[in-house]
Amino acid sequence: MRDVKIAKIPQIEVDPITLDIIESALKNYRYEMDAVLYRTAMSPVIREQHDEFPMICDPNGRMVVGQFGSYIREMMERFDRPLYPGDVLLLNDPYLCGGAISHINDFLVLLPVFDGEELIGWVSMFGHQMDVGGPLPGSFPTNATSIFGEGLRIPPVKLFEKGELNQDVLALILNNVRIPVMNRSDLMGIVAGCKTAEQRVLELCQRFGRATYLAACQALLDRTYRAVRTLIQRNISTEPQSFEDYVDDDGLGNGPFKMKLTIWRDEDKAVFDGPAPTRKRWGRSIFTSMRACLRCLSACTSLWSTIPRSCSMMGSTISLRHASLMARSCIRASRQRWAVARTRWPVSLMS
Repeated sequence: MRDVKIAKIPQIEVDPITLDIIESALKNYRYEMDAVLYRTAMSPVIREQHDEFPMICDPNGRMVVGQFGSYIREMMERFDRPLYPGDVLLLNDPYLCGGAISHINDFLVLLPVFDGEELIGWVSMFGHQMDVGGPLPGSFPTNATSIFGEGLRIPPVKLFEKGELNQDVLALILNNVRIPVMNRSDLMGIVAGCKTAEQRVLELCQRFGRATYLAACQALLDRTYRAVRTLIQRNISTEPQSFEDYVDDDGLGNGPFKMKLTIWRDEDKAVFDGPAPTRKRWGRSIFTSMRACLRCLSACTSLWSTIPRSCSMMGSTISLRHASLMARSCIRASRQRWAVARTRWPVSLMS
């Protein structure tokens, strides 16, 4: 990403009442994104099963509202083009967004939010498509051993540029799917949900001022950081705790596979260590882990029972320092095959 002026976070205090109003508004915008998509999608996977996930981020790509952690930084590292107001990006390749989506059926839409010439945030949503081509209807070939055997892979492309729909990109996508009218409806519903959130964020900036809005986003991030750090120190033991389970098979007759997870605390850092006791190779996997998703889910699932109602884990990002994932490990698949190996996931907090 180049030639983009990113708004700076102002160092100002936001009073508690204003902060609460902005936080509640952002939460509601997320649900409004859902509602827009449910009312426009044609596929039952989205309309009825609700297999879609929205997100609102600050200008630096940190999640303020969402579920799985932000994928924007990893995604935009591979996008070396200018961005303009009205641009809408689309992709569906899990390997080009840090594993934010788990398979190519998920169409991911990313929309930069500009206030004038400055980038003040991001809104994004992805939703499961009924079909994205490939050898089988539904694009779930169980005998595929790489992503190349699944269907159409889309790198980050501009579906809209300066507000204008790229008809050639859309035509290329729809020509490779079995139910183009359904894919088009679902995709445009995702875009509509993102545009709704964009408008709402700009309305917040008009109401409270851009500086107050950006400072409020930072305050929400800081508050969650402090809360999760306290919960980790209070509830995760320094003594390692382990759990074992088994995966029956990989869909191709191989298995069972033993999985083991060990958790402990190192000062304010929660360490998740998953050694695999076997070197057997799996036939296939549709999962490649996103570091931000791992950090978010590990904090939520490990501490959920201890989180007070007043602490909104979904209202602001769980800001974590790092999570090292071994390549070709049990939760980070390669494009070709999934090699089981020792994996360690250190997770710590940063201010």
